[in-house]
Amino acid sequence: MAGDWIIYKKDAMLRRLNPDSADADKEGYVTIISNFKISLQPAGPEYQMFYEGGAGKVYTGLTTQSGIRISDMVVLSGTATFSGIKTFVRGIEEWSGPMGTYYRLVLAEPNE
Repeated sequence: MAGDWIIYKKDAMLRRLNPDSADADKEGYVTIISNFKISLQPAGPEYQMFYEGGAGKVYTGLTTQSGIRISDMVVLSGTATFSGIKTFVRGIEEWSGPMGTYYRLVLAEPNE
């Protein structure tokens, strides 16, 4: 239905790709922020094609957590429906107003 919004309030963990200290030729995701709040909403009912290949679901995330970068991994937790989903940040918009600053994230969940 037009105008209906489904928003899932979630706890999430932020992970960032960093060089492996034991092997300079390898990289791995390390936890940067172990727990932050995010409101998640599906960006559409269908899978979308990604520019680097493959397809997956896309979500819009709203958070007050700063320091998030494009390509970071956001791991969701909280409910059985969304627990453990790994999404990747594809876009960030910063919004400021009388209620403070928040960030609108474009999150992609690759179809494994």
